[in-house]
Amino acid sequence: MIESDKLADKLKKCRTERKISQEQAANKMGCNKFHVIDLERGRSRVTAHDIIEYCYILGLSPNDLLEFTDTDESIIPELAQLISEKDKEEQERILNVIKAMYKN
Repeated sequence: MIESDKLADKLKKCRTERKISQEQAANKMGCNKFHVIDLERGRSRVTAHDIIEYCYILGLSPNDLLEFTDTDESIIPELAQLISEKDKEEQERILNVIKAMYKN
C-alpha cells in the first residue's frame, strides 16, 4: 500500500517539475485550487479519479506516478553476498523471481 505522504509528495514533485501551478492543475482537473493543495499536503485522500486526472494533466501513466524508487542502497551489498553464496542455477532462479515481481 502506498503511504499517503509519499504519494502527496510525488504529486507535488511531478506537478512542479512540469511548471504547472496548483491553480492550473485545478482548472485542468475541474476542481478548485484548495483540493489540489489538500491532495499535495496529504490532507485529502487521493482517489482513483484524482490519480487519473493528475496523470492526464502531467502526461504520465498511473504506473509512473505510483512507482516509488526510495531504495535503501545499504541492502545491495547484503543481497549481493547472499546471492553469491548460491550456485549458478539458484542465482538464475532468484533473478527470474525478481524479474517476475517487477514485470510491467
